[in-house]
Amino acid sequence: MSPEDAIEECNCQIDPFDISSHVATILDDGDIPLISVSIEGKPNISRTSVHQGQSTCEFVALSHVRSQNLFLDGTSKCSLQQLQSLVNELLQSKILLSLGTTLPFWIDTICIPEDHRKKTATEKIKRVFEAADAVLVLESSLYRQRPGSISDYIAAIRCSPWTKRLWTLQEAALAKRLCFSFHETVVLLDDLNVSQEAAESVTAVERVFRTGNTKEVREKLDCLDLLDADIKSLFAAPINVSHTSAKDVVKEDKPEVASEANWNGTKRLHLVSVLRLGYFSLPRFYLIRDVNENSESQAVMEQIMTLYKTEYSAGRGMKTSMSMEMRLEVLVAFKLNRPSKNNHMID
Repeated sequence: MSPEDAIEECNCQIDPFDISSHVATILDDGDIPLISVSIEGKPNISRTSVHQGQSTCEFVALSHVRSQNLFLDGTSKCSLQQLQSLVNELLQSKILLSLGTTLPFWIDTICIPEDHRKKTATEKIKRVFEAADAVLVLESSLYRQRPGSISDYIAAIRCSPWTKRLWTLQEAALAKRLCFSFHETVVLLDDLNVSQEAAESVTAVERVFRTGNTKEVREKLDCLDLLDADIKSLFAAPINVSHTSAKDVVKEDKPEVASEANWNGTKRLHLVSVLRLGYFSLPRFYLIRDVNENSESQAVMEQIMTLYKTEYSAGRGMKTSMSMEMRLEVLVAFKLNRPSKNNHMID
């Protein structure tokens, strides 16, 4: 019997109000809620403060494909214990070293409430994944596998639904350590990269290309953040807003809201696919993108940098040469060779 089946048959439900009330208090104080679970399955809600990507305590953030419901709802003692045991594997595997035997963790299904605090908590997600000591990927197809070699691990990750989402790649891009949970083991992506490079006898020049440098990666992330914000503005655009005319472009002081009538679902999905490929172009994903994604993502990222680098350098509030809508139109015109139906803004 799999852990998922065992949990489905379990009746040891916990009181969700007890958890949610503690989470609400922490969010109201401006902090980030964390959860840890005792051997008996008793949940403990704690908090951390995050400043400039640093947390006041060690914790793990969980990244998952939401539609899978892989014992992640935290409504029973068994599901909480299962989550805690997976997090603690990072200690057993020596990926993280801690004075304690249990690490607190953050997961959206528990730490983001379904009330008026949801918007505020969601806006802090990037801070959470940037500050976490490790990001642990939980994905059902990986969790059931026991790969026999480094290339098998890489192939499994490459083919998993987790790599097909935008949301998950955004979380992974910020991770200090990106880990994947497989059957009875957890692996660190950096370790897979190093092992594969050794097997391929990668040259020093190629290694620099694969790893990039901190300044370059930071610039790319900042430009991707700007594109992400523009796409979200587009998704929230009201219906009756006129387009920006060419003569008004030089007068732009803030992002223009695009016309709903001229931004249909196909265009929006295309932009989401472009943004996903932009994240996928980052060096850490080198081994888990396929040949087509490798060339395509680099071309996409070059275009994004061309459109957003000036704005990133100048500051978001300063005048730019192009309106939000014009930048997005350029990206809509970018031809992609693969379908975008599996690339979602949210799961």
